[in-house]
Amino acid sequence: YNAKVYEILRSRLPRHAEENHYRYVDADDIISGTEDGIFFDYVHMGERGNRLFGEEMARLVHGIESSR
Repeated sequence: YNAKVYEILRSRLPRHAEENHYRYVDADDIISGTEDGIFFDYVHMGERGNRLFGEEMARLVHGIESSR
């Protein structure tokens, strides 16, 4: 069930973001291709995952702020 809902959201949110003029970031794009060890229980990110995610989000926010 959750996988199906997630699939639907990932297909609809980018279009919704474009139509409503906000930036959509798929967090899977941030962590895909990374080595194991970013999750501590298959759901919740551990320290390494949080750092990776936080650094990428900070880079994206900085890029948005710098372009204004």
